[in-house]
Formats: sequence, structure tokens, C-alpha cells
Amino acid sequence: MEKSEIRKKIIVKLSKLSSLEREKHTLRLVNKLMSMSVIQKADSVGITISHFPELDTHLMIEKLWQQNKQIVCPKVASNHRMNFIRIDENTKFNLSNLGIVEPELIKNKINNSPDIIIVPGIGFSLTQHQRVGFGGGYYDRFLRFYKGQTIAVALPIQIIPNDIMVNFDKNDVPINQIIY
Repeated sequence: MEKSEIRKKIIVKLSKLSSLEREKHTLRLVNKLMSMSVIQKADSVGITISHFPELDTHLMIEKLWQQNKQIVCPKVASNHRMNFIRIDENTKFNLSNLGIVEPELIKNKINNSPDIIIVPGIGFSLTQHQRVGFGGGYYDRFLRFYKGQTIAVALPIQIIPNDIMVNFDKNDVPINQIIY
């Protein structure tokens, strides 16, 4: 099955999920993420500022800050690349041309080697350890050279059934762990 078809189907399902269901799953997933030893040992974590219908990352960021983690968020750069920028409570954010909330670029706050990156996506294949993203390839280009751990955090409706084989290509980079 093509990634574009899966992307459309899961976005519809995510859009229809009630606020109560979304909140219930988010709390469960945040607790699961925070209890992982790899998270507890990490000093720095890369994570996006989510936008609907994605899983809300704001609570994750708050909990990571409570554990004194350095948080870095992606900012699109030239040539379809991205940098991770260290954020704090004083960081200014802008809406990118792609509709993504990004931190303001401050060169001395770039950290492209966080211990862990929580990789966003629309759908996730447990059998192939792959993700269906938004289709821009930004994360795959970045992850191709990234040496740290990758974790995807997914709502149950984002998990692609095992009997569906997705047509991933050679540029798609597998995720180390998918929690759901």
C-alpha cells in the first residue's frame, strides 16, 4: 500500500478522535515514555512542537523539562534540511511556511546530536519499524546521519495493521522503538 493512501486514512481517523480519547491516550503514552530507562538516562531530547491532528507533545516537553532534560526542536533549514534548536521557557516560536511551529534560529543553540529524538509521524509499522510522515522527507534526511536513539510515540489508531505491507523506499529510515 502506498504511503500517501495510508497517510490520508490515518489523518481522517485522527481528526475524528474525541478530545477525551486523545487526552486519555496522551497521558498513558507520556507516562510510558517517561518510565523508559533510555529517556531517564538521556540528557537531551529532540521533539517537535505538535499540531493537530498529531499526538500532543506539549505535556511530554513539560515532563522532560521537569526531569531537567535539554529539549531541542527542529527548524527547517535550506535544501530540505533541518537543525535542532535548544528551547526553554523564553524561546520565541514562529509558524513556518509548512505550517509547523518552529523555534527561532539562534546559532549558538543548535544541537543536532541529542541523545534521543522522538520522531513524529502519521502512521507506524511495527513489523517494518518504519513511519509514514507528512511526506516532506525532512526527518529521513536528518536521521540518515543521526547516531542516537529514535523513539516514535503513537496513538493506537496510528499503528498500521501487520497484514498491510507499506511500500517504504530506500530513503526511509527505521525507528529504534515505537511505543503505543
